[in-house]
Amino acid sequence: MDIPYPVVVQTLGENQPPTAVWCLADEQEFGICESAEIADNPAYQDFMIPGGQHGNMMLRPGLTPDAMQTILDFLAQTVGP
Repeated sequence: MDIPYPVVVQTLGENQPPTAVWCLADEQEFGICESAEIADNPAYQDFMIPGGQHGNMMLRPGLTPDAMQTILDFLAQTVGP
């Protein structure tokens, strides 16, 4: 989409109330999450999942934090139970 991730995070943070954005990545790709921290979105959170690899590989059991539980927590917070 050619829109830098930090710009999207910032734009969503300007909504009233700010729109939540969570970033999940392993240590190899966590830089994109860190780059969005400068966007100053008060509803932004990031989660490093060591050894999580990429994409669906982060959804396998045994990782901490548990990516699937983190996604469910995000949905509960933003959409409701």
